[in-house]
Amino acid sequence: MIKFLSALIFSLLIPLSAVAAEYSDGNGYTTIKTPVRTSDPNKIEVTEIFWYGCPHCYSLEPLVQAWKKTCRVMLTSNSCQLYLDVAG
Repeated sequence: MIKFLSALIFSLLIPLSAVAAEYSDGNGYTTIKTPVRTSDPNKIEVTEIFWYGCPHCYSLEPLVQAWKKTCRVMLTSNSCQLYLDVAG
């Protein structure tokens, strides 16, 4: 019983140790010097790259669609299918 309680307490404390990473230019992202031209300069443009054979892309699609609906005013989105040569 003590082993079970110890494991339970340990598993409940693990998420507390996760800390958000500190990002800065060059550490996590890079600011580009020349901005890329977008279809609407007043909106943020996001390009979603996916593969129809990817189970992760498939499971994330409902979340991506829901997120797009909440950001429609400030967001322009595109989709780009990734092609993989699995056979070759």
